[in-house]
Amino acid sequence: MRKTLALFLAALFILAGSAFDKTKKQVFDELRLIMTKQEEKAFKSIKTQEDLDKFVNEFWAKRDSDPSTPENETKTLYYERLRAAEKYFREAGRKGWLTDRGRIFVILGPPSKREQKMMSPAEAGALANSEWRDQGGFNITSTGNLNGEVWYYDNLKLVLVFLDERGMGQYRLINPPPVLLDYLDRAKKRFLPRSKAAVGENLPISADVDLKAKKLYLHIPLQALLYKKKDGKFFADIELTFLYTSLRTNMQKSFSQEMKFPVDEKDIKDPEKRVTIPINLGPLKGTYIIDIVVKDKISEKVGKKRYKLKI
Repeated sequence: MRKTLALFLAALFILAGSAFDKTKKQVFDELRLIMTKQEEKAFKSIKTQEDLDKFVNEFWAKRDSDPSTPENETKTLYYERLRAAEKYFREAGRKGWLTDRGRIFVILGPPSKREQKMMSPAEAGALANSEWRDQGGFNITSTGNLNGEVWYYDNLKLVLVFLDERGMGQYRLINPPPVLLDYLDRAKKRFLPRSKAAVGENLPISADVDLKAKKLYLHIPLQALLYKKKDGKFFADIELTFLYTSLRTNMQKSFSQEMKFPVDEKDIKDPEKRVTIPINLGPLKGTYIIDIVVKDKISEKVGKKRYKLKI
């Protein structure tokens, strides 16, 4: 009787362990695309469901772009893309978000346009190596015998070509442009843990005030922005909104300006580099609440700052 009971309890322990291992693997599969190396190391040491739940809660809390709201917008966006990738890009034996198409979709977002067509490997290779055309896209007149997909990212002037080389529904990215890695690294930052200084902000902006000169200097880290590439050069595209409210009269005024400027590739890779935008406070006199909003028009990330200044 005791032997039977021991065997029964052992069987329950094995089943419970198997269920936990399955759950842990599923969580890892879902989060692996945006885990840091430190998080991967910590994840491997998890032994209980309680520790796993704690890890997941902390994982998303560190990525909440605005903790003051009930919704974790970063988590919502990520799982929306994960579900879409699973629905549209699943391949035999591989979850949708772990395929070539799925990975890029989750991190870079949906393309501006997606074309499905038959093409030969030679046509796919030529298309992948072609320069972007602003008008008309690409015209392929001949028909191959392999299924292919062409993804256009208009804001990045980027063309990606996927080909089902074996005819088994497994699409491989053909001749990826070197700049794709840079775009993926920058886009991935929206899903990485946020520093304490950047909590509540998608775009980690900062500012210095020179009251004597009546100027405010806005700083934006270059690595926080995404870039368009044209003629071998990188360009940033941001929209700056400046709102000031007089505490004496409660009068509000604002102005917005779109700013496009070139950036050297070596500066983009330097974490210390930033762009500084001077804002003239000369016309203001008195005490003001100043709100600054910066939107990266390429990645759609937004940074916000508020200052109370006596000018």
